[in-house]
Amino acid sequence: RSLLVIKDTTPPVILGVQDQTVYQNSTISYRKNVTTSDNLGGKVTLEIDSSDVDLKTLGKYQVLYIATDESGNKAEATANVTVAVRPAGYVDEYTINELADNVLAKIINDDMTDKEKLRAIFDYSRNHIAYTGYSDKSDWLQGAYRGFVKANGDCFTYYATARALLTRAGFQNMSVTRVAGTPTRHYWSLVLYDGGWYHFDTCLYRRGFPYECFLKTDAQVAEYTERVQYYYEFDHSKFPATPTEPIN
Repeated sequence: RSLLVIKDTTPPVILGVQDQTVYQNSTISYRKNVTTSDNLGGKVTLEIDSSDVDLKTLGKYQVLYIATDESGNKAEATANVTVAVRPAGYVDEYTINELADNVLAKIINDDMTDKEKLRAIFDYSRNHIAYTGYSDKSDWLQGAYRGFVKANGDCFTYYATARALLTRAGFQNMSVTRVAGTPTRHYWSLVLYDGGWYHFDTCLYRRGFPYECFLKTDAQVAEYTERVQYYYEFDHSKFPATPTEPIN
């Protein structure tokens, strides 16, 4: 008998690597929402080279992600980190967490299922904020503050407010942005629910094209994008695929 040995030459996959903007002399999490996987299900080692980043000095820096599987196959991804001036009236993460916790104490409880909690967060973000078509998109914390306190803004405000609530409620989430080159930008989230990632967009729908993007699959948002050009057009290679079966 002969034994056929098939050499593994398929590199691992890195998902969730995104550009970040941070303020001078602040901190940063390079691993947040970054995941790796291997075609054979083996262990993947992730190295992050952030040696070029200087959080004390303004500028744009590159971070290198290197994933290595058990067979020695490697995959690389890069992201830019922009160190910017802290704006006047800056709102820190502690303040946003406190605002989010106060809201969550009113809209969710331990007896609710995860889906019910997500629904409560969705409804609050969607109904609490009035759409004005404008916001400062330089920082999501400022966006969330505007959503909680001023209760008006645009898609960035809805996204940032929901992001704060999802995070404080313990739900893993990723930020998604419409691909560059389209006429306008759009911001929403992917949220991890019941073992799968789903689209979660609390912004009011495009006038004349009613839609509720609560735990939607890739196929479902693609279908809406056929009706409203560019709406959920994003770089699929940077994010985990959703389940194929929609949630009832």
